[in-house]
Amino acid sequence: MIADISAGGLYMIVKHLNPDQTAGLHRQWLYITAFYNADENSPPRTAFKKLARVVSVQAIAFDEWIVHVTFKDPIDEKRVVAIAQKRPLTCQG
Repeated sequence: MIADISAGGLYMIVKHLNPDQTAGLHRQWLYITAFYNADENSPPRTAFKKLARVVSVQAIAFDEWIVHVTFKDPIDEKRVVAIAQKRPLTCQG
């Protein structure tokens, strides 16, 4: 789940990673695809696809991790506002 997004990057909450997996993520490049549902009955729609680098990984409660990434190329600010209004926003990378 994407918790926050800006033109330069985002942070997401990731579940079910072990410490070895998260250590391997730091400073790695990921291709991230974000999705949203226009309504509860519609299939997921793609919000964006971006190349991003993991800049930090932090453990939080209940086997969850916060992963911060920066985009290689920023997203246009108007598009960020439109994307941020589409909740929930999920991703895969």
